[in-house]
Amino acid sequence: MGMFGYLCKECGKPLDTRIGNLAECRMQLLSKGEVIEEQSGEYDAYGRCDGIEWETDWGQCIDMQFSDDDSEGFAVVHKQCDKGKNYSTMSKNDPSQAGLFRWYQKKDGTIKIR
Repeated sequence: MGMFGYLCKECGKPLDTRIGNLAECRMQLLSKGEVIEEQSGEYDAYGRCDGIEWETDWGQCIDMQFSDDDSEGFAVVHKQCDKGKNYSTMSKNDPSQAGLFRWYQKKDGTIKIR
């Protein structure tokens, strides 16, 4: 199983997945822009909070996340950024793949991976 990293829907910063410093967040699983499931807790970098499995079949979750439709997949928000709203589009993927790589955004908006 691979690691999945997301950028917060509110602040645009990645979820921290370093051991001992896991980000508290809320995740929503979206299908056609509607929230079909939700989790909250420490993000474990494997697409879930607190190690809790989704009720939706994992293969279907992955198909949704990697479809070309941004109204399907995971929407993620840091606990401290959470305004309690439902999202209709998925979060952008973290270029560092959940902290495996270091990255920064250059002034021109492009992403540089170190």
